[in-house]
Amino acid sequence: MSDTAIDVRALRKRLNLTQGQLAERLGLDRSSVSRLENGQPPSGPTEVLLRLLAAEPHRPASDPILDRAGTAA
Repeated sequence: MSDTAIDVRALRKRLNLTQGQLAERLGLDRSSVSRLENGQPPSGPTEVLLRLLAAEPHRPASDPILDRAGTAA
């Protein structure tokens, strides 16, 4: 999609989420979020969702872009 890397750890911390909470919103397991934070590049729908989250710097964790089921709100 883009050559610009996504800093997943910084994004997660900015949103004040745990790895488990971000994983739930992305439809992943916690270990997948850990791998993304440690350098595995995101791809497919995960990359798209992360880029959407990253593009909204003022979105509070109490108003997530995704609902708990991992579908668009």
